[in-house]
Amino acid sequence: LGAFATRDYEAGELIAAEEALVRWALPAGDELVAGGLACSEPSESEVDELIGSLSAGKRAAFFELCQTAEGSKTAHGIWKANAFRILDEDEGAFVAIFCRCARLNHACAPNAHICFNDEIKRHTLRALRHVRCGDELLINYVGSAGAGMARDARRDELRRRWGFHCACSNCALE
Repeated sequence: LGAFATRDYEAGELIAAEEALVRWALPAGDELVAGGLACSEPSESEVDELIGSLSAGKRAAFFELCQTAEGSKTAHGIWKANAFRILDEDEGAFVAIFCRCARLNHACAPNAHICFNDEIKRHTLRALRHVRCGDELLINYVGSAGAGMARDARRDELRRRWGFHCACSNCALE
């Protein structure tokens, strides 16, 4: 599964803006650390409660998302694989699920960038360079923290957090 451009986009152009399906505020005293990783994550019971409070349609959309862990699909497994860490100037740090943004796959040299826009309170996706209609939209899962990482360290981080071996064009280079 992935996301693909339905038309051409120029560098800097807005591709999508999405409101969070569900969000979890970081506990008081917690903050985001380097690389955008939250100090805390919701427990299995907290995720179950959050997802249980959604409407039937939103719950169904959530359970259509993938999880990286082996075995039967659980709300917590889906959450861990798809949650974005957000720092909002007005509302502070939180972790959220954005269903369309969760469909974006990784590349170490992506064609799009995703970030939370404080003004419109949405996760926004913008083209980093010209994107042709039909191209897969790719983001960098490790963000700026991965920019200085050696290939093997980056691959280890991707395998540890998201359960895959990166074989993007950058990682394929010898």
